[in-house]
Amino acid sequence: MEDRKLKKKPQLPKQILYKNLILVAVCGVILTLGCDEENPLIESDTLQTPYTVLVDEKIEVSPETYQAWEFSFFDGDSLHGEIASEPEVNILLLSHREFEAYENREPFRVYAAASQMRTRTFTFSYTIPESGKYHFVVGNVGSVFTSKAVSVHLALTQ
Repeated sequence: MEDRKLKKKPQLPKQILYKNLILVAVCGVILTLGCDEENPLIESDTLQTPYTVLVDEKIEVSPETYQAWEFSFFDGDSLHGEIASEPEVNILLLSHREFEAYENREPFRVYAAASQMRTRTFTFSYTIPESGKYHFVVGNVGSVFTSKAVSVHLALTQ
């Protein structure tokens, strides 16, 4: 995904982005279901469980921008994340409504157990409280001159 400036709309219509995200999610579920005997494990000190990878990327976040991913989760889904950055970034898990407030530079609320401000490393496991659209955001807001390299790994665990 591309970095986006605050208050700018994506270049592609949201319908295309949502269809692509749904296609990727469906393909991931099909691949995961197709490999029952060799169900992959997250190789981490914090988690050893079957999972579906949602994001596994190394990104560059430009100054005063953020990168966001949108997901549809169900009540009770378990989201696991491992993020590493140099230097610090803001990590946010937002509901769809709160993400819109964030984009418009209005007050917003985060899911605190899956969010961290000004961090270099952050690992979390979080149970989704209710079904709906969520946005995972890596923000370089507040840095005027420095781009930030960030490794993002998000997985839906069983």
